[in-house]
Amino acid sequence: MKPEICTSTMCNDLGGDYCPKCSHAIFCGEGKDKNGKLWKWDFNSRFGPNFLRKGGKALAVQPSEKSHAWPIFEEWHKRVWEEVKPDGGNDKAGDDRP
Repeated sequence: MKPEICTSTMCNDLGGDYCPKCSHAIFCGEGKDKNGKLWKWDFNSRFGPNFLRKGGKALAVQPSEKSHAWPIFEEWHKRVWEEVKPDGGNDKAGDDRP
């Protein structure tokens, strides 16, 4: 999965392929929790997830760590992060996650 947006002026791939290490890349994701509620978010590797309302604007209050949104996001994040990292998610230098 590649990000929807990359605004980095330092990325050598502007207008081309996506740079997986870009801290400005924005990933869009969504998933349903165990109660069937649909959660949507934007994710930036530098700042983490930003959960969204139906219209795409950020929720005024982000879900707490006890929310049903987090397990869905974490499952998505693990799947996407391993797919995007150039070494298949086996970063020997350390995990770049926020």
